[in-house]
Amino acid sequence: MRSGTTNAGGKLTEELKTMCAEPLKNAVSSLAVSSGRPVRESMRVMLEMQCFGRLYAVRSAATGTEADPFEAPVVDVDDAIRALACMSGLSTQEYIRQALIEHAFGLVHAQRMAQAAPGSKGAE
Repeated sequence: MRSGTTNAGGKLTEELKTMCAEPLKNAVSSLAVSSGRPVRESMRVMLEMQCFGRLYAVRSAATGTEADPFEAPVVDVDDAIRALACMSGLSTQEYIRQALIEHAFGLVHAQRMAQAAPGSKGAE
């Protein structure tokens, strides 16, 4: 299933293939569903963010063109964190905490933790 969105970098011509265990496949599928993207698009976005960072993904989406992944960032880390926090609707401290949780526990567990947090929809 295609999402209908055009990739900022143009036509996607390269393919990555890998074998994985069923729990990983299920986790990727679950993350894709929760993001509203097809699995392949979700995997590509996750890989781009892991390899090039969230700022790269945001810059590419905002400009509609692929940012050069090897170009040096033009903002310092504090400005980048403030911008990403603002776009996420979080304070800087909340964003940093969320990023650390995702880094330490992975996206699947970070989502579960957020849903179980007091005041969240999943905790009610």
